[in-house]
Amino acid sequence: MELRILRYFITIVREGNISGAANVLHISQSTLSRQIQDLEAELDTTLFIRGSRQIKLTSDGQFLYARAGEMIQLADSTTHAINAKDIISGDLFIGAGENFTSALVAQIFYQIVTTYKEARVHLVSTTGDQVRAGVDKGTLDFGILTTEARLPEYGQLRFSQKDSWGLVMPANHELSGKEVLTPADLVNHRILLARQVDVEQTLLSWAGNYRDQIQVVGTYDMYYSMHVLVRNHVGLAFSFDKPDYHQTNSSLIFRPLSGMTRFSSKLIWKKGRSHSRLAQVFLTKISDKTNHDHY
Repeated sequence: MELRILRYFITIVREGNISGAANVLHISQSTLSRQIQDLEAELDTTLFIRGSRQIKLTSDGQFLYARAGEMIQLADSTTHAINAKDIISGDLFIGAGENFTSALVAQIFYQIVTTYKEARVHLVSTTGDQVRAGVDKGTLDFGILTTEARLPEYGQLRFSQKDSWGLVMPANHELSGKEVLTPADLVNHRILLARQVDVEQTLLSWAGNYRDQIQVVGTYDMYYSMHVLVRNHVGLAFSFDKPDYHQTNSSLIFRPLSGMTRFSSKLIWKKGRSHSRLAQVFLTKISDKTNHDHY
């Protein structure tokens, strides 16, 4: 499977038809059609549902489109890193949830883009599971997770600040008058969880004897979507505290869970994988900023 053909495939998807893609690629429609037919034969599948004007992806086509983008990104960044020699340039991808560490990353990004004019930085807001998947596949240079898991397969830099678990709720909710919440307080209330492997187990372990009475009704990915769900009374969100919840006249508030362990965040990267020059600059700067040695 050649990268050139994958680029052709991606262009067809983006243009929506063969003729538009052929114009963008400056090749004939017949040549482009033949290349895609050869790709389908190589994969032994059909990638497109061909209509009179537009084409649509099959399920296999959608899978390939997602993977092809990752492969092209990885190939381009690798080529750029090798060709750049001593120049600090290229793209840096950091995956993180929406917590205090985003502000720290932004400070390092500012130092990078004002010092290295050919560097581009990308902060990807995503879930913990997707952070690990991106780091594993190489589409993310680094990820930030909030967990106490050891994660021995990754190099790590631990941040000193810890996050507090609790419930995000409307400011006028019946539980808003409590300073802290106990497991009994959650009974008969609908709960929303962040879409991450260890989150539900964290909540249920804390709930103890009340774990069977905890009603989990759904999940969320990003804080924005969580806020929409909470404001519309779908449920109360099991989440980390944020400064926004303590602002005057905030429509949402945060109440911590009694006795819940506070969790550290850590920067992770894949062990045994060489960093680009730009990634190494980032790691050095954030290590200096936090006054920690990485391991």
